[in-house]
Amino acid sequence: MKRTSRSFNVLDGMVLVAATALGIALYRALDHRLEEGNTLWLPVLYLPRWAWRWGLGSMPIAAAWTPALALLRARQPRPTPRRLARQPGWVANVAASSALVIGSLSWGFLWATAGRPEQLGDPVGLVSSIFFRTLPFVGVSVAASWRCLGLGGRWQAERSWIDRAGRALGWYWVVTFPLSLGLSL
Repeated sequence: MKRTSRSFNVLDGMVLVAATALGIALYRALDHRLEEGNTLWLPVLYLPRWAWRWGLGSMPIAAAWTPALALLRARQPRPTPRRLARQPGWVANVAASSALVIGSLSWGFLWATAGRPEQLGDPVGLVSSIFFRTLPFVGVSVAASWRCLGLGGRWQAERSWIDRAGRALGWYWVVTFPLSLGLSL
């Protein structure tokens, strides 16, 4: 059997460092949104300020890592497309990246056509509103795609760093769903 997984190399590290830098830049641009209010309240969730900052502060970095891991997994050597579509790490990254892109485009289109004049003069406020309103769709898309993999009997995890990182990121999006839902309210 041909080996399709690859070890972590310098290019992988460089891409992940660049994605981290992009996530930190996005965090710094959206930092004012994190300062709003001392707590987040949902009917089943009460978070103190430190949980608010850490939970929401990591979302821009995770949003930058998600497409980066999907692009890294698409590099050679990789499994055949059929085997790749059965790996939960790949499926989670593709589902989350798709949700981020489609959600951002749809919310951006909505803001452009609905005409929110108070935010059109503030591009950072507009981007933060679009970003935080898109986040709930990410966790739902990962959970739905994993459910389809599991119910279809197609779940075939690979013992490689990239599939494990994809699964960890997928679990991150699923677990932070309630927090991201509170942001979009």
